[in-house]
Amino acid sequence: MEYAPNINYLWTTLLIEELIRSGCTHFVIAPGSRSTPLVAAVATNKKATHAITFDERSAGFYALGHAKVTGYPCALIVTSGTAVANLMPAVVEASLDRIPMLILSADRPWELRDVSANQTIYQSEFFGSYARWFFELPCPNDKTPYDVVLSAASYAVWQSRYPLPGPVHLNCLFREPLAPNMEPYESDENALLGWHARTEARTFYDLPKKSVSKEALRSVSAMLEAAKNGLLVVGDIRDEEASKALLALGKKLCWPIHADIASVLHKLLDPHIIKHDQYLFQHADIKALDFDVVLQVGGRLIAKPVEELLKNRRGIHIFVDDHHKRSDPGLSVTHRLDGDIELFARELTTLLAKKPSLLLPIWLSLADKFDSIITDLIKEGDKATEPFVAHHISQVIDKQCMLMACTSMPIRDYHFFARYRDDGGPKIVVNRGTSGIDGLISTAIGFSHASKKRCTVLIGDLAFMHDANALALLQQLSVPMCIVAINNQGGAIFSFLPVAKFPHILTPFIDTPHDHDLAYFAKVFHIKHCLAITKTEFIDSYKEAKKAGHHIIIEVRSDKESNFLLHERIKKALLSLEGLPPVCR
Repeated sequence: MEYAPNINYLWTTLLIEELIRSGCTHFVIAPGSRSTPLVAAVATNKKATHAITFDERSAGFYALGHAKVTGYPCALIVTSGTAVANLMPAVVEASLDRIPMLILSADRPWELRDVSANQTIYQSEFFGSYARWFFELPCPNDKTPYDVVLSAASYAVWQSRYPLPGPVHLNCLFREPLAPNMEPYESDENALLGWHARTEARTFYDLPKKSVSKEALRSVSAMLEAAKNGLLVVGDIRDEEASKALLALGKKLCWPIHADIASVLHKLLDPHIIKHDQYLFQHADIKALDFDVVLQVGGRLIAKPVEELLKNRRGIHIFVDDHHKRSDPGLSVTHRLDGDIELFARELTTLLAKKPSLLLPIWLSLADKFDSIITDLIKEGDKATEPFVAHHISQVIDKQCMLMACTSMPIRDYHFFARYRDDGGPKIVVNRGTSGIDGLISTAIGFSHASKKRCTVLIGDLAFMHDANALALLQQLSVPMCIVAINNQGGAIFSFLPVAKFPHILTPFIDTPHDHDLAYFAKVFHIKHCLAITKTEFIDSYKEAKKAGHHIIIEVRSDKESNFLLHERIKKALLSLEGLPPVCR
């Protein structure tokens, strides 16, 4: 390649081009010197798109959000040393949430290891079991075949997507010169003639769909048809076609469906999908039911009462997902199936005979009563309470937008208090791999960039401050973002946990109280800030944000104690309702 000024640049040009041909076209770059050859190759490839940030941790979560849209890894380019370590939180999240990710870490050559060389750590196998695959590319040289670089690139993209999506780590060693300075090297142009002539990747990899065996399907079908009280639990299922197939399965069964907030089904207004699960599954009449068969598809449930129900019952618990990993926190699974979700749901539906359900209408009646009581209690008073904020956003956010529902209280409030709409509402994005509070703004920015959709981020104050560096990335985002930050001066969720009975421990050791004004963060990053204390102020601010051509941070001031009391009042009103008639108890 005559235009490659040195051997480092030749290798990285091949590497980046092969990644692009394999479907990895977007790169997020954090600054550094040792990674210069990688960055230069991205900068000169016209097919590559990129984002730049000074914070590797933010970069990792940006890549995570981007991949949630595309299904392909967004390549992370970082320099050597602790830059790699800063990616660990995002790598763990991607691994547990099964999101494609590709790390291109620059490294010193082997002769600088274990000699106290500057900015040199042991980067090989750095992410351990959280990486799906690790490979170390040697320092570019004239003797190693080019196919080593090309094969590693295409295989890395494939491994990040199949059979279990997740992070892949390519560690790239470089000697000087790092800049694209002219330096003579030997090259075999004939070895690349065939590759140059094509536009496809060197190696094509298929992503096959795995079917559940016919024998297992017949066995499951028999168990479902024999059930007296059945429940379909849908976890983190993001695929639209798989979700349609699961809804059709639920209708054929005539079973109530619990849909987790991370699933596509959660936002649908369908009579089979039960709403207000947090309280419904705590109701004495529902808890007393003997669910003899539970069919759970997909894991990572946010509603703790549902997990408790699965954990404490002794009936059949069938768990199905598209991977082989164990996902059984309650240790209650009696039958485990591994296969493509859409194929499983469609094939099972054809085997089942539809039968009427006396239980489903009663569930729906109780859920409707819950909805009416929740709406009335949320509307009381002038203050913009946390349940009100979630409730209002769910009503007025545009369907074509997206919502990032963040850990810990915001995601629960949206799950429990959102109003369900005929149009289905916005696409909801969550980070539920580890349920951490880090990188949430970065994830939303990456998702918004890839989808080209406006985004509302519903986030708590601690999570907001934890990822405040990500606000710098907003300057590179072309679509406006609205960040609704609930400022209750600390971690409000801990008020709902058993540790709240020990106030001398709760504060300051657990709930992390603070007196920070979020307006200062907005000022530093030149973002408009609105303070909302009343319902009217929040309604007006969010109305402005929906129309604005710029980013906005809406800070909602809340009080932890008042918030706790409102939640408890709602809970008491709902759980005291008369629910199921005696015949169904």
